[in-house]
Amino acid sequence: MFDPHSLTDTPALYWNSTGAEQSAYNTLYGQLVPSSGMCETVEGELLRLASKIYYRHYNDGDVFTPASFDFLRQHIGGFTSYDEMVDKTVRYVLARDGVYTPNEFDSVAESEIDESHLPDDDDDKPYYEDDDNGPSY
Repeated sequence: MFDPHSLTDTPALYWNSTGAEQSAYNTLYGQLVPSSGMCETVEGELLRLASKIYYRHYNDGDVFTPASFDFLRQHIGGFTSYDEMVDKTVRYVLARDGVYTPNEFDSVAESEIDESHLPDDDDDKPYYEDDDNGPSY
């Protein structure tokens, strides 16, 4: 099973806007990812998901859902670092050469998250996952 904690997080090229595919990333993200809401294409969702994972890791220091990583890996294959994840996502979208798959779900990130373990009765408390101790509030 894939362990997101195994990914290396240096040199953080996309965090510093110097990724190998930075120019293509910026262009494709601008074309395929809306400022809010779902993307119209799977390729846009892949870019949005890779960006969310990357941002959450470097900005918040946490790990996105394993299902989200699995969705990316279904399309782009394996990766060993966060930078490689974004590189391969951009290369995958570029290889589609403008022929994109219609998005038939609301959102990869939201559709892949199992929230059945979250409490219903106390939505006001912040929730985060602590791998060692289970859910924390």
